[in-house]
Amino acid sequence: MRSSAIAISLGFVLGACATPTAAQSDQSAISAVDFSDGGYTYPAPAFTETVSTIVGQVQPGPPELRVQITSVMMAMEAQRPHPPTFFPVIEGDRNEVLVIMSVGVMNIDTPYKARAFASILSSLMRNNPLFVEYGVENYASVFDMLKIWGIERLVVTNGDEFAHEFVIE
Repeated sequence: MRSSAIAISLGFVLGACATPTAAQSDQSAISAVDFSDGGYTYPAPAFTETVSTIVGQVQPGPPELRVQITSVMMAMEAQRPHPPTFFPVIEGDRNEVLVIMSVGVMNIDTPYKARAFASILSSLMRNNPLFVEYGVENYASVFDMLKIWGIERLVVTNGDEFAHEFVIE
């Protein structure tokens, strides 16, 4: 069951990320694109804010871990009884940028909605065993978990005209 959900989610991601034929024929143009600053898979962020965490310096896991995290997020989203509301994408030279693209009914198109989405993610993380073990479940946020994973920036976008970037200290 789990492997079929991952296969379905990868199908969604691969289908949704197909590049135009003209771009495929010019591989040099594709390899010259800086994926981590917007303008390719999402619009360049119009809004950037720095967020603090309660987590101190951590040794992040390998870049492959961050790719696996997005795969798990997409698999969980694909298992829900309704169409996906977002697509997670990992970008950057070290896979240090997490991009969450809202789709369908979850239209995130203002900084306020982006902050609210981060707040919702934080509340969902409150029961994380790591947070509970250290007694920080009432204080830690999604940005703390992202920092532990080695994510340095979170970009929330609607994939159209809006993107909000959170830089994690």
